[in-house]
Amino acid sequence: MEATVSMNARVLHYGTHMARRVAAMISLGLAVCLLAGACAAQQPTATLKIQLDRPLHAVSPTLYGLMTEEINYSYDGGLYAEMVRNRTFQDHGHWGVSNWNIVHRRNSAAAMSLDQKEGPSTALPHSLRIEVTQANTADQAGVENEGYWGIAVHPTTTYHGSLYARACTADIGPMSISIVNDETGKALATGTVPSLSTEWKRYEFTLSTGNVEAPRDNHLQFTFGHAGTVWIDLVSLFPLRTRTARMVTGRT
Repeated sequence: MEATVSMNARVLHYGTHMARRVAAMISLGLAVCLLAGACAAQQPTATLKIQLDRPLHAVSPTLYGLMTEEINYSYDGGLYAEMVRNRTFQDHGHWGVSNWNIVHRRNSAAAMSLDQKEGPSTALPHSLRIEVTQANTADQAGVENEGYWGIAVHPTTTYHGSLYARACTADIGPMSISIVNDETGKALATGTVPSLSTEWKRYEFTLSTGNVEAPRDNHLQFTFGHAGTVWIDLVSLFPLRTRTARMVTGRT
């Protein structure tokens, strides 16, 4: 008899405990719902009105949609007229610096590497270090950029370029800049930066083609006729007509 009474007391205690827990959970749920309702009530209701009887613009019957993907170079190397690829050397790894190669002729020699501690600003803290160990006016050495599947040029066209650069010494001499055909090695357009400072500065140059064919299998060269070390960054080349448009619109 005593065992039965004890068991009934335990069941009654357990049932009372569970009832309290259920009541507490219900109360909490109601509080959350009331709070969510109050927050929703404070937000204005958005209304979208579609007036099908008032067309605003004509749409081509053959236009079904348009999608572009940067992964396929729809913008860089496409709509955006920049011709230099990897111009701030962000694309690099154990394989080296992508889209940049060494240029040397006969007995000239040079090497390049990414300098993580040398750059024109805090926004561009690194740069491409070019070490020319042997060169002369006839046999220059330096680097080249392959562009986006080549540097496409047109006849009788002017291109505007710029870059930030500095040299280890001021006597390294001029920087020669050329658009060179991959197959023939012929320069289709040439320009020069007369001298480089030992401090970071921005330099501009122009390259103009003559009555040439319009191939795209070209590259852009930066070479030197004197031994020394040079750092470059933010290299750019645009057709002059697009560069003028960028200046008018403020596009950088």
